[in-house]
Amino acid sequence: MARLIDGGVTNALLIHFLSYIFLYRQGFFNTHHRIKLIIGGCLLAAAIASQIRFGYIILSQQLIRLFEMGFVVFVTAVFLRPQIRQIVDAEQILHLPLDLYGEEDAAILRKIIAGEKYETIARETGRSVSAVKNHIHGVFQRLQVTDRVSFLSHYATHRIVREEKNN
Repeated sequence: MARLIDGGVTNALLIHFLSYIFLYRQGFFNTHHRIKLIIGGCLLAAAIASQIRFGYIILSQQLIRLFEMGFVVFVTAVFLRPQIRQIVDAEQILHLPLDLYGEEDAAILRKIIAGEKYETIARETGRSVSAVKNHIHGVFQRLQVTDRVSFLSHYATHRIVREEKNN
């Protein structure tokens, strides 16, 4: 935004739009999405309007560049829509071999991805918290991660699937 206000560089507009895509993918707009979109649009409009101080010619040039950039992005999106959709919707799957992981292992990993605490998992499985932690530690070792944080950093967006090994 500062780049837009200081002189209106078209790259700043592109970064602004890309940041919206990033925020959307991170779930920022899951709550109060209308308010957040309106505020973001107002900030963008204010940044563009602030260019009036540089003169109407510069403002019109920036608006023409914005239109050109929008047109290129639109045409690209139309022609590459199947490829873009495939990239955006690509489902990541953590394949757990049947011979190494039981259904309980998969269920516990799903609960960890869902954000459940060890105490909740212990209560649901009828085990003690220390037994659950030891069990999870063993599963983490087989996945070659050290702890819950490293597991989530690698697999937070994955779907857990148990299946036979392909030889």
